[in-house]
Amino acid sequence: MSNASVAVIGGGISGLTAAYQLHRQGTPFVLLEKSDRLGGLILTEQINDFTIDAGPDSLLIQKPAAVELCVELGLQNHLVSTLEPRTAYIVRHGILHPIPQGSVFGIPTNLEALLASHYLSPRAKIRMTQDLVLPPKADESDESVASFFRRRFGNETVDYLASPLLAGIHAGNVEQLSMHALFPRLVEAERRHGSVIRAFRNRRKSPNSTHGLFRSLTGGLQTLTNALTQVLPNSAVKSGVEVTSISGSGPFTIKFSSGEDLQVNKVICATPAYTTSTIVEQIAPELSNLLSPIPHTSMATIATSYPRSSIRHLLNGTGFVVPETESDLSITACSWISSKWPGRSPDNHVLIRSFIGGSRAPDALDQSNQALITTVQRDLRTLLDIRAPASLTRVYRWPRANPQPHVGHLERVAQIDRHLSAYPGLQLIGPALRGVGIPDCVAAGRAAAINI
Repeated sequence: MSNASVAVIGGGISGLTAAYQLHRQGTPFVLLEKSDRLGGLILTEQINDFTIDAGPDSLLIQKPAAVELCVELGLQNHLVSTLEPRTAYIVRHGILHPIPQGSVFGIPTNLEALLASHYLSPRAKIRMTQDLVLPPKADESDESVASFFRRRFGNETVDYLASPLLAGIHAGNVEQLSMHALFPRLVEAERRHGSVIRAFRNRRKSPNSTHGLFRSLTGGLQTLTNALTQVLPNSAVKSGVEVTSISGSGPFTIKFSSGEDLQVNKVICATPAYTTSTIVEQIAPELSNLLSPIPHTSMATIATSYPRSSIRHLLNGTGFVVPETESDLSITACSWISSKWPGRSPDNHVLIRSFIGGSRAPDALDQSNQALITTVQRDLRTLLDIRAPASLTRVYRWPRANPQPHVGHLERVAQIDRHLSAYPGLQLIGPALRGVGIPDCVAAGRAAAINI
């Protein structure tokens, strides 16, 4: 460990990718991880014939960094597409309404898709068409996701599209999340074309569109983090060690909770923003002050399995989201894993993942596992007409796992970058800064290793 020139702090996908890139470059490094397991939020469990992703379960191909990494690691034959049909649903008045083909983020982009969208009232559909004639935003200032949708499409789309679909991805508050940080594609569509619907109405289908926009791996996403770990030299990976602070300016001194320390020339910090804030407080208090206010929400993922014969719903699709206006329901979203990915459950069983928490239920993790399971089964019985108790249940808790890029987040990141320029040899990465998706984290990890 003392021979390392670079320390990577944090063994999630960002830190693992940075370590992998350093290894490829021949740069001596050490990877330091507080827990006994590498991979962070990426965790897959094999239970009997079930494959359960406890955290994220897909890679977005529109951002190719993660898929390219899989190919580089020799996993190309393990990449799988989502099963057809790839229909997702929105709950309204307790009924699952499909999001029609030809929609982007649930926004119907042609007349046929608009008419087919039963999760919106006739008045809301008429209001949505005003996007075609409304002028674009006069300035380029940031705004919330809710503000953007309210301006372009009307109030009802905030409740039934923006909140469950866009904010729901991040387990956040639609009135606070930054449009510019999270959905720049929609912002650019308005800016360049004057209309979001017009921008996407005549878009060309990508060559991958017939296989869907997402990929996974046959053994779950932990296949990726396992492959990364196996490539790294064992002597360079130290788990179960907690970094408490760094000091110096190259060489840096890394201090551990055990009282030991380590000197390295350069540091890549790939921990959550609140952890990074504590680690850099001594060396860079201004960076610490910028990182610490970034909010995070917590989420519980509850996996349940049922005999296929006990569910009346056809489960034709990938799952559904639940608007906050559906106040009788507690789950925020649900994925039909056995209908979404091949080989995740026995043929005569269904595997489902449900989500509770986020900004909608910030105290969800205070509940016991049994209370969470009971709540999920109650909601699923109502929505899917399930006639038997679950034959398998698992609860996964993710405290403070979802960064919340609020309005003005990009300016905060710009300030962090400006301050970082005064600390050569120190790099900060992680989902709270450069994007929350796995492809974003992979790209940031590689860039940090190259830049170091």
